[in-house]
Amino acid sequence: SLLARQYSEKINAQPFEDRVAALRRKLDTTSTDFTDVISLKATSGGFEVLAALLGDESSAVRLNAAEAMIRRVYRMFPEFKVELTDSGPSNISCKYSFQYPDVPIDGQPVARQGYSRCVSSVDEIEKVLSELIPLTEDGRQANVMSVIVAPMAFKSDKLSFYSTDEEFKGYIKKTEDLLRKNSAALQAAGVRKFSLMMAQAPHVPRYATFLLEGNWAELESCRDMRPTYQHLLEIARLDQDYELKRIVPTVGRSSQVFLGTKRGEAKGKQGPPRTVFAHTITHSLKMSTDDAEGWMDWPESLVLSAVDELERARLNADIGSKPNSHIFAHFNSLVDLEPSVVVERLEHFMNTFVAKHGNRLQKSKVDEIVVKLGIGSVSRGRTHTLRLTASSMTGEYLKTTSCFEQVDSLTGRPVRWLDARTGGELGKEDPVVGRMQVKRSTARA
Repeated sequence: SLLARQYSEKINAQPFEDRVAALRRKLDTTSTDFTDVISLKATSGGFEVLAALLGDESSAVRLNAAEAMIRRVYRMFPEFKVELTDSGPSNISCKYSFQYPDVPIDGQPVARQGYSRCVSSVDEIEKVLSELIPLTEDGRQANVMSVIVAPMAFKSDKLSFYSTDEEFKGYIKKTEDLLRKNSAALQAAGVRKFSLMMAQAPHVPRYATFLLEGNWAELESCRDMRPTYQHLLEIARLDQDYELKRIVPTVGRSSQVFLGTKRGEAKGKQGPPRTVFAHTITHSLKMSTDDAEGWMDWPESLVLSAVDELERARLNADIGSKPNSHIFAHFNSLVDLEPSVVVERLEHFMNTFVAKHGNRLQKSKVDEIVVKLGIGSVSRGRTHTLRLTASSMTGEYLKTTSCFEQVDSLTGRPVRWLDARTGGELGKEDPVVGRMQVKRSTARA
């Protein structure tokens, strides 16, 4: 049924050229409503459609396409500002600033800067890196940089998304070498992360991420993932604890699925414990004081889409039926209600969801569901990050707990959790979890 749904969506979609033309008409103006543009469905205003317009003959169109692309990447990131310079088709510079959408443990969000360059050929990356990078280093290495090769980056045939695999791997290796060669200049500009985006219309672009802390080696766990997903989907945290293998393709483009093997874990009779992770994100959640349960339809749909991802992933021969499963759903938006009200409603949602869909969850061997969302408003900013977890890892089936999460201000990784009801500080993951996972895997084998 999942394959049938995807096939139906593909054959019912407008031709790519028509979608590009429709978006071009919307962007051919000097007063673009970017809130409207970045809210378009991916098929109408996604990165593959925007990238096709970066080489447009109209300065207004290509500048608006570039700004919409950057705004789409950093959607719901606080204090976002952007300035663009147009030097011709596929020759656009974007300088921007932003903060992570989190609550830092020290209460002081790090002001970050970014610089993106659009070029027409991958051969221009070397020239871009040799030029002065217009970013300010404040001693924390918190800045980001990216190069966008568009509207067409590859020479290979575009029969499918993965037709460019071998060519892309070659470009990744070349980019690693160039980044290491220019590491001093990147560090002088405070660059911590470099991203490469390569357009391949009509398919979604290819992405690669490179980190200073890894000596500019590509972060393979984030391949073909927009650069902010490493943070928003907590891939960095997952990569720290597990050896990850991405499972592709996924049902939705806002989802990522991994097979994780716990690092340093004893193998046991069944081998090292493995878990299938389905991580997904949305930028909207409407919860109001006069809507007790109607708001739950969208969270239910999103978490069920993660279950869809798990069911499809188990068709992969490398996974099969044995590994347990975890779901992570991030609502990267702000709910403007009292924290206690949000906690109560989200716990009610999760308990209702588990009771309603228990059979599917058990068939998919779901041991943990995490839902993360922001509390606050645009004017006040984010006051709390709520992390609700339904977990079986301590013995009781999908027991619900809620906490308020705080992050390291520089890395953005969660480092502190406070009980959402008592305010008491909670410890890190209980060591019983690993043993419990082995026991559950053995019982299900």
